[in-house]
Amino acid sequence: MICKSDASSQRDEARIKTLEARIEKLERMLEQRNFWTDYEPLVLGSFKFNSQDPTFFKLPADLPQNTKEVLILTFIRCGNEGPSRSFLVKLWTEIQQTKFTKYVKGARYPQNAISFSSESIPFPVGDDRKVYVQCNDVQLHNCHHLELILVGYR
Repeated sequence: MICKSDASSQRDEARIKTLEARIEKLERMLEQRNFWTDYEPLVLGSFKFNSQDPTFFKLPADLPQNTKEVLILTFIRCGNEGPSRSFLVKLWTEIQQTKFTKYVKGARYPQNAISFSSESIPFPVGDDRKVYVQCNDVQLHNCHHLELILVGYR
């Protein structure tokens, strides 16, 4: 016959083993979590809005070959670019002919001032190792461009 303290001790040991297993599982999950690795900010290029045709910017050769995602900082500057209107920038990467698309919206206006927008956008990366850009608006004169800056990878 098992006395109360023995049964209690066995339950405690079982609880401890269960908690230890849960802790180990959480530690493995944490180790597997992919945090961003900083990349010294590198301007991949400047999109000039001079055509509605898509263009691309190559990722640097020193980016590790096993990179699965990149973090791209977009930086749009506008102002003194009339007539007033909105525009939509389409950005994407491709993996096996599948596009992974994100959008950034901006506005042009004729005032003598400059405004800007900046955000970091994650993109999956495959063998193509390019970031594509296209815009539905052309601004040939006094355009302040869109910069794409690589800031991280995982």
